Amino acid sequence: YLRLVCNEFLNATTIYMNRIREQFLLHRIRSKRDAKAYAEIYDVYVQRIYRFIYLKVPSKQDAEELTSETFTGAWTYFCTEAVHSAGALLYRIARYRIADFYRSRPVGEATLDEEHVQKLDDGRDVAQGAIEAEEMGRVREALKRLHLEYAQVITMRYLDELDIQEIAEALGKTANNVRVTLHRAMAALKTELQISEQQDREP
Repeated sequence: YLRLVCNEFLNATTIYMNRIREQFLLHRIRSKRDAKAYAEIYDVYVQRIYRFIYLKVPSKQDAEELTSETFTGAWTYFCTEAVHSAGALLYRIARYRIADFYRSRPVGEATLDEEHVQKLDDGRDVAQGAIEAEEMGRVREALKRLHLEYAQVITMRYLDELDIQEIAEALGKTANNVRVTLHRAMAALKTELQISEQQDREP
């Protein structure tokens, strides 16, 4: 129990210090157009934003282009606005870029490929708390079968480690709505994992 408490304290401390650092970097960008500060924020978030977009668009190339556009757009906001959370802003911009992407295409042109959750290998099992590496294939397949919104909130909360308020800001929802969606998503993932396990046991 003491180890658990210590781990929770260390995690909370790390999150707090990261947020302090982020606010310092955002101040540097806004006041001095500090490219190095921007590069540090980019390094923190680029894989997260790429993964968020990649779950929603047809190909890696599309995801890479939209990720680049997201960070280009974020620079203007960082330079002119008092930003509370870089992550929340980046996810919000990414959502707009994705919406523009589909508005510019004929209906039915864009379809999701089979690789959209391959980047989750370093994640953890949200249904059980943690999983061994050899189970990630099953989790990836289970996430593919979930409603896209469920896969999205699971990724943001447990892989990208955003808190509820940051997810709410990024998705344009209330914190309570995110909690409800996340609860349902975890239940759905657990069900899919159980079904997969049963199927594997069948002769």
